[in-house]
Amino acid sequence: MSQVLDRIDIAKAERLRVEGNELFRRGEYLAAVQKLTEALDNNPTDTALHANCAEISTAISEYLDVSWDGEESAELKAAYAKARARRAAASHVFLVHSAYEELRKAILTIEMPRLDKNAQGEELRIVPLGVFHYFSNSILTDKRVCGMRNWPTFPAQFRKQAELENRLFRGWVESGGPTSIKKEATERLEAEGWDSVRAALDVTIRIWIFTAWYRGQQMGHFDLSRKIFMNALEVLEWGRNQWPDIPMGDRGFIFERRFIRSVKMIFLETMQESVYRYGATEFTHEELIQLAEDIVNDVNSDTLPSDMLLLSLAYWLYPKGTALSVLGWTYLQKAVGSAPGDLQRTPSIRKASQYYLLAAKSFPEDDESHVRCLVKALECMCATGTVPLKQTLSLCKTVRGAFDQAIEIWGAPPYGDTLRKLLDRVKEFED
Repeated sequence: MSQVLDRIDIAKAERLRVEGNELFRRGEYLAAVQKLTEALDNNPTDTALHANCAEISTAISEYLDVSWDGEESAELKAAYAKARARRAAASHVFLVHSAYEELRKAILTIEMPRLDKNAQGEELRIVPLGVFHYFSNSILTDKRVCGMRNWPTFPAQFRKQAELENRLFRGWVESGGPTSIKKEATERLEAEGWDSVRAALDVTIRIWIFTAWYRGQQMGHFDLSRKIFMNALEVLEWGRNQWPDIPMGDRGFIFERRFIRSVKMIFLETMQESVYRYGATEFTHEELIQLAEDIVNDVNSDTLPSDMLLLSLAYWLYPKGTALSVLGWTYLQKAVGSAPGDLQRTPSIRKASQYYLLAAKSFPEDDESHVRCLVKALECMCATGTVPLKQTLSLCKTVRGAFDQAIEIWGAPPYGDTLRKLLDRVKEFED
């Protein structure tokens, strides 16, 4: 990743910054975010550029949260509905941007020089901390921004950083698993209080979460990934039940219901990737269905925050959409793998179609995931051979409209290439 940071183009970054600010002044907020993100890509160490981006982000966040007077007025109802849609679309971009910024902080911190000098020229040792806080926040917010395969030095840096943070915060990353943690955390709480225990539990869980995701999604070590995810979830569920009435400020954010749900989401995605690569060996279709249904039920029973759109997307709508899409995928796989003449084949495909449609509704209309789920639903409808042509053609029209929105944001490879291929398949069906 140091190679990435070395490829700095100050002139290009400045040009993109100016263009982004001009787009913002014209009210083109989504385009402004894209330009400023590109600027940061070309000069990630420019603190003034980071400040500029933060200023723009704050201004647009205030725009997203602005309240509309007279919502009950009949003549404003239509305008208000459109405004809500625009806010959702803009928030989706900021959700991805937020995940990207967390990743950027992790990279800059882990790449930070370990030695520096003070004003008197004396050598100082720098201890960079918070790397796994940033990494875990990034993958829990939107894992699409994360990719470590082209970072050859990452495994060594990863291990060294994990050892450092675990040692400094006296965590339990290598200390015998959930059983030992439950016992020692309770004892330490009595002896030292919440500040010590909260830091130790937080660093342990976040290192575990990122390690499990990295080992599974990036390296294909799904057996180890499963074990680590299960350990993390056991401790999280235990802590939530052990201290149900303790404020979040004391026990920590990791024991919040929404945090645990998002951990389950990335575990579910890792399970799906394992089945996709190697078949139902490490994980079964039934396990996928069970965990996906658990996530959907948890979202449905948890009150959606009406005044925090970014939070709603990250911890409610995206986990639900992801779980529903996995349900669609799993039922489709069951149908594809069924024996010829199996009476459950068509019902399974029909279920897959229904789940994909529900998943699409959970994602913003300008998200590539929305388009992808719509196309999968269309393909399942066609496979059943029982859906009226009028209904499938109507869905084709919906896909086209969604594509036009999504391609503006997700037009770059690899997602843009995938979107165009999906649209080509829809066109083939229409022809």
